[in-house]
Amino acid sequence: MPIETDLSNSPYFDDYNNNKDYYKVLFKPGVAVQVRELNQLQTILQSQIEKFGDNIYKRGTIIDGVNFNFIENLPYIKIKDNTTTGALSDVVRYDKNFLVSESTGLRAFISTYDSGFESQDPDLNTLFIRYLNSGDNGTTSNYASGQILSVVDSLRSVQSIFLNSGSVGYVNSNPVIITSALSLQNSVGGTTFTNASAGVSTFTVGEEITQPYSGAKGTVVAINTTANNKSIVLQIKPRQTDVINGTAASSTWTFVEGQSIQGATSNVTANVVNNVGNGASASIITDATGQVLSFNLINNGQGYYVAPQVSVQSNTGTYALLSAEALNYIAKITVASTAGSVGNGYAFAVSEGVIYQKGHFLRVAPQNIIVDKYSSTPNNLVVGFSTYETLVSSTTDTTLLDNSTGTYNQQAPGADRLKLIPQLTVKTKSDADANSDFFTIVEFNQGRPSKQFQTTQFNSIEQVMAKRTSETSGD
Repeated sequence: MPIETDLSNSPYFDDYNNNKDYYKVLFKPGVAVQVRELNQLQTILQSQIEKFGDNIYKRGTIIDGVNFNFIENLPYIKIKDNTTTGALSDVVRYDKNFLVSESTGLRAFISTYDSGFESQDPDLNTLFIRYLNSGDNGTTSNYASGQILSVVDSLRSVQSIFLNSGSVGYVNSNPVIITSALSLQNSVGGTTFTNASAGVSTFTVGEEITQPYSGAKGTVVAINTTANNKSIVLQIKPRQTDVINGTAASSTWTFVEGQSIQGATSNVTANVVNNVGNGASASIITDATGQVLSFNLINNGQGYYVAPQVSVQSNTGTYALLSAEALNYIAKITVASTAGSVGNGYAFAVSEGVIYQKGHFLRVAPQNIIVDKYSSTPNNLVVGFSTYETLVSSTTDTTLLDNSTGTYNQQAPGADRLKLIPQLTVKTKSDADANSDFFTIVEFNQGRPSKQFQTTQFNSIEQVMAKRTSETSGD
């Protein structure tokens, strides 16, 4: 089967007609070369390759590579239509990111997805995942119905800064202070702390902490005991007296790793193992009255597995009225409570290689496909390749611009390209049998791959060889 894209019209004018029996384009001096002649030249050659290829190979067969990988138990979770904030769940955006349960610490990688709606049960928004650990206590095996999960990127960066309430008296140049949480241990690496009287104690929310080594001071906002099973994590912010002091240096609230801190009221001493995250920065946008309208995130930073605190330094702004929150996640989603909301599906993957399809020898990129979304025992299903065609111009791929000067010239667009992309496709056995142009590479029955065609499948040459074998050796 040749390509389906019609190239006979403007701007390509490839009106090659096989019935005219033209096999060469003969250029002559003094005669201008036509666009259609250049395109017909390619079509004539491709037509010869296709006729030869169809005689030797079955359409859709594997020529080289394309090794199979059967993923018999692919975990999935179905999620609710809306995030915890009421926004629509965007499974396309979540793809190739990570899931984290803040309550158990169970983490997973999102390998692919399938869109849906709760009204289309059982076909909800579905995330297919690969679990990366077994939770903080080592006993959690799967996510559960109704559980809230955070979608995060690989760097655990700050995704945005949400303004809870604005204030007055600020200007755009006021510095935004993003304060990392502190990961703490005792002097021997544990998470049990003592106070000045050697009694077991802990830090308290609202108390002031001080680091004698650096002189840094801050206020405890929250105490997190689940985000890190080897440390206690304190979420802190600069003291109000420092934030409203426009001349205070950042060293005033910057705690040095490897040095101890002490609580002013609890008298607890602990060592700072590390700052939880670094590199995030932002600015503010204000109106004529000095009210903060929004935050502009300049750098996302990385390593913020516990969200940092956000303040704005100003000696004229109203400190008590300004409230902002750094979001270290893309979204918070909820596992659906419908039947089968957590389970295993079946997937199939191939490595890079070459197949013969549409008269071309096409490169296959490494890829995978869900064979059966909600069952690990696919039945009466087949997998093969469908090749999709697209036209690409220099407006979408700048490498097609003229580069004769050593750089891509925006004023010299190049010729368009026809792109052929083979993609794995799942069909029912009956649909595949009814399509003479679809070649099955794997057939599934009762949860098992009953037929596999990973080696090259020949066409007429195979029939000749079979006939010769039969004539010489019998059936």
